[in-house]
Amino acid sequence: MINYYEKIDFSQTVYTIADDLSGIEEHDLESIATEYADVTTTPHGIAPRNYVDGNELRTWGYGGNNEALEFDFETNEQAEHGLLLCHLYDLEHDINAPTVFYTRAEAEASLAEILGETE
Repeated sequence: MINYYEKIDFSQTVYTIADDLSGIEEHDLESIATEYADVTTTPHGIAPRNYVDGNELRTWGYGGNNEALEFDFETNEQAEHGLLLCHLYDLEHDINAPTVFYTRAEAEASLAEILGETE
């Protein structure tokens, strides 16, 4: 379950290993989480499964069915933060997404380990 009030700074820089193992790539957490947000078919086309409507965090459900309220916040800012937490959850659970490292040192150590195993 997602803690919708978890304090995470989505403007922070995070790191991934390049697909071709050529180095470390930098991202801001909000951009990479949004990039890997779970999407579905909606009446408006393909869109993220979760979305904000005013103070409400809503979902289209899987397959675009059963549109429903996920959580009702006091403010739109809280709802937007909750949405980013949903996107972060999707990123962390997407088997096709890169591993996100919160420090460059962790990313470099992982890349060194990978390169050591492949050489």
